[in-house]
Amino acid sequence: MTKNLAKIILTFIFLTAFAYAQEGETKPLYSFINSKGHRFYQTGSNLPSSISGGPWKSEGVVAHVMPTQASGTKPVFQLIMNNPFVTYAYTGDKNEANKWKNSSGQGQWMNQGPVFYVAAVQSPNTVPLYRLYAPLREVGDTSPGGFSGWAEDSGQHFYTTKGSERTHAVNNGWVNEGIVGYVWKEPFPSAMPDLTIQKTTADDSSVKVIYANKGKASASNPELKIVLSIYDKSGKQLFSTSKTAGGVSAGSVREVVIPSGSASLRNNRYKVKIDGGNVIKESDEDNNETAMLDGPKGIKINPINPGEKKLPQPSIRITGQKGLPGNRTGYQLAVSNWNAYPTEFFQSIDENVLPPSSCAAAQSKARMLAHLSVITGNAKPKRVGCKPLNSAQDLQKLELIVSGVLEDTDKVMVTVEDRFTKTKTDSYPLMEGWTGIGKLLQTVGCKNFLGREGNYLCTTDQGFKTCEDLRKQGKPIKCTRAGAK
Repeated sequence: MTKNLAKIILTFIFLTAFAYAQEGETKPLYSFINSKGHRFYQTGSNLPSSISGGPWKSEGVVAHVMPTQASGTKPVFQLIMNNPFVTYAYTGDKNEANKWKNSSGQGQWMNQGPVFYVAAVQSPNTVPLYRLYAPLREVGDTSPGGFSGWAEDSGQHFYTTKGSERTHAVNNGWVNEGIVGYVWKEPFPSAMPDLTIQKTTADDSSVKVIYANKGKASASNPELKIVLSIYDKSGKQLFSTSKTAGGVSAGSVREVVIPSGSASLRNNRYKVKIDGGNVIKESDEDNNETAMLDGPKGIKINPINPGEKKLPQPSIRITGQKGLPGNRTGYQLAVSNWNAYPTEFFQSIDENVLPPSSCAAAQSKARMLAHLSVITGNAKPKRVGCKPLNSAQDLQKLELIVSGVLEDTDKVMVTVEDRFTKTKTDSYPLMEGWTGIGKLLQTVGCKNFLGREGNYLCTTDQGFKTCEDLRKQGKPIKCTRAGAK
């Protein structure tokens, strides 16, 4: 029982250390050698200008280490000595490093502090970093008491991850000084792609997908696909399709359009997933799919084709008036040909699809607007009212409010605007004086002609005479006798 418990504890320690050691990101460890065979190690490929003992040349990358402290790693300290040559040594033994922490002078090691970090225990992806030492060798007078100096290639250290190099060195007089720590033979974590979806834009029949590779390696595979799934509002899947996506290099962005086939995205929901078949191994496999997204809402909008269907010109009439507080007058207007406007024009549309509303009210989702204007004399029309239209019937009940009352020569005008197609049409200006004329002529057999106020068709001689008399008095009307050619 005690042995099993010990195994469990050791396994836990091992796995914990392994997990901690994976948190950082390694950098290559370079080896440099000078003309005397002594070595210097650092994580950068460019030697510092202050280094002595040169000239130095690079031997390339010998391992991969952590440049900063990470859980599960330990520091490797750099020691330097000048006796008689500048030589460097590296140790992962804190006691050995501390021994030389405050030392100085000829023939003593000096601790220059941590320079990189290695795993404290061996774990997957790591290998031992061995330290070997070539003892000082005398040269010159070898007689008893004689001494000429030290061999230049002696008193040095070198480091290797290869067991065969360690054995060869030991067989040739080097001293095996053990393991500094555990390093990575390859960059860690391995360079991998990371595919993500940056943005999607949906219309009725397709989704445009902008995707990126945020990883450090290219993603390319003929089976790489982007999957589009369409759902109803309850979450039931209606349709699923995929499209082969082009490869994408590290740090790059691409886009693809996926048709929705027989399923409409309008008033439905959808998801998009990149690498649906998981054919690309990524550094992060959990960021490949969007949340549930909403497709376009409302009724599908078909823009007006000017060659086929124009926005009808409104024919207007004043149906009444009333006094309002503050010496104001409210005039009731109606568009006589309201039923000429197609029903599909009157719908609520998402505000971000429409331009800003020119009505004084808050942003309206109404596609159609009615603007009311007053024309005084030869001045330009002055807009004095606006109404969002939710149905064609709304055109029968418009109200224009002005200060005071309109004179006989003042004109009113209604403009109907389609915000979606950005088209407008104006009514003919209607003089306020026509309000009473129409009621009078109606009693003697005259009515509006062609739906335009001011044009009267009279079916009786009395009506025609009355109309002509009013015209001769200066009323802005036109009279036609029924049956006249």
